[in-house]
Amino acid sequence: MAAPKNAKPEAPSAGAVMLAEVRAQRDAHRVFSWPGTDLQVQLVPLSDGEMLLAEAAAFKHFADIGLVVDHFTLDDLKAEIGRQILALSLRVYDPDQPELRSERLYRSASEFRRTVEYWEREALSREYLALQNEIDRTSPGALPDELLTEMAELIKKKDATALSKFDSCTLARYAITTATQPDS
Repeated sequence: MAAPKNAKPEAPSAGAVMLAEVRAQRDAHRVFSWPGTDLQVQLVPLSDGEMLLAEAAAFKHFADIGLVVDHFTLDDLKAEIGRQILALSLRVYDPDQPELRSERLYRSASEFRRTVEYWEREALSREYLALQNEIDRTSPGALPDELLTEMAELIKKKDATALSKFDSCTLARYAITTATQPDS
């Protein structure tokens, strides 16, 4: 149920304020040159709420243009979610004015779609993934031994249904962990 339009925003909790201060000190962002140019721009990580907005906007865009989400259009939907994420996370960069970090480079994903070429979007996606890797403090080797054993057993059994319970990040961490382990 949505809050009434005239409702006052909820004050942040002490924990939310503390986390915001810690994250502000971390200064997580990635400065890079726009693909094929010397123009400096930056990417900032999105909050969980912003990620949810990006996903919802992608679904809305599909509905607006009459596309149904099914197994034929799922890759297109994922690409649109990526466009939405990039449009939200790309920011103006000026080293003399760090306050511009909150200034979005694009007003909307539709503006992003109209002005960015396919190859640029691919390069920007790689930059966003690099940012995520920089701020992800989780070591690929951090999977618990019990989980590694369970996943190895499921792989030996070729039990795709049971393996599907793991999210893609966990599966990727498993692949990285096992690929980098010496043969015994």
